[in-house]
Amino acid sequence: MQELTRRKAIVGIGGATTALLAGCSGSEDNGDSASSNGDENGDENGNENGGDSGSVEILEHEAVEAEYGDSVNIEGKIQNNTGEEQSYIEVSALFYDSEGTRVGDGMDNFNDVADGSTLSFEIVTTVGSSEYDEYELETSTSI
Repeated sequence: MQELTRRKAIVGIGGATTALLAGCSGSEDNGDSASSNGDENGDENGNENGGDSGSVEILEHEAVEAEYGDSVNIEGKIQNNTGEEQSYIEVSALFYDSEGTRVGDGMDNFNDVADGSTLSFEIVTTVGSSEYDEYELETSTSI
């Protein structure tokens, strides 16, 4: 468990650094994140911001088998609750094995998203269903 806590701390520090750098460059990072293990279907989305205004909320997500091959895609819905139109929203998935080693990633993105809009996303990956134990989702934005 200490390994998992250390990874969360590193991810938190990295996210804070990204947010600070984004603020310096004139863009805004109102990130939200969620995680799930490979056995769950995403019913509990793990949103850190829990639907508070001022963020892009991950409403739901689940890992689904790709139509072709042995890879897994992540499908879900997000909502822009930032209070303004976002010129760019990115949803990223990071996949980890049982030892906490990152084994893959993927992303989907959207342009010109009005405040309050709900969007469906699909993150297409090459990560095999037996290659990962859990995944984490993150969102980032630009005005």
